[in-house]
Amino acid sequence: MYEPKPLANLMLRMHGDALVWKGAIELGEFSAEFPVDYNGIYTLEATDSSVRTDVFEEKAGRYLQSVEALCLESNTPQHLEKFNLMIVSCVDCHQIFCQGPIVKIEKLYLEESL
Repeated sequence: MYEPKPLANLMLRMHGDALVWKGAIELGEFSAEFPVDYNGIYTLEATDSSVRTDVFEEKAGRYLQSVEALCLESNTPQHLEKFNLMIVSCVDCHQIFCQGPIVKIEKLYLEESL
């Protein structure tokens, strides 16, 4: 049976968190602290060890910055924009390194009409 590598498991958790955050934003009830364990994106074992490049490090850093910006945002109308920017950073990285989950990730975008 297939056992996902630790980085894949972290990304599955990131997706799950994003689903929860999306629902909270849609309800106007978003509040979250930056998940410190997300920093494992830099060190956890990847399914394909060749992803550990400078480009991956840069994309991971941008993603973590976008998560932090969302978590620190206290202005409810800005949550939608910050959330969608976080999703953009996911897609941006996955276009280079692992295209499989892009369709799943893109379903996370929030509609601008909230």
